[in-house]
Amino acid sequence: MNSFAALSISVGIKVLILSAKYVLKQKFNSTYGLYDVERPAIGRLYNQFGAIESKLHSYKIYFPNYGKLTQGKIRPTEWAIQVSDISKIIAKISHM
Repeated sequence: MNSFAALSISVGIKVLILSAKYVLKQKFNSTYGLYDVERPAIGRLYNQFGAIESKLHSYKIYFPNYGKLTQGKIRPTEWAIQVSDISKIIAKISHM
């Protein structure tokens, strides 16, 4: 999955459930994701579905020409990196 934006929280949760099931079905060793550090609630939501802060990539990243337009200038968005925790995904999916 590249990225997604949902019109409602329930739709967003359905996408996360489908993504978690896909990770398990494909038997990936790990998957990585990003969230905007100015929106930590999104990171916490991902955490509920098996993502944890990456210890290997604990730094923030940004894309120079992508961000928020502030006073006519682009201010790069900082992203935190998360990695899948397979045991956490299994625990979450098995309770659904």
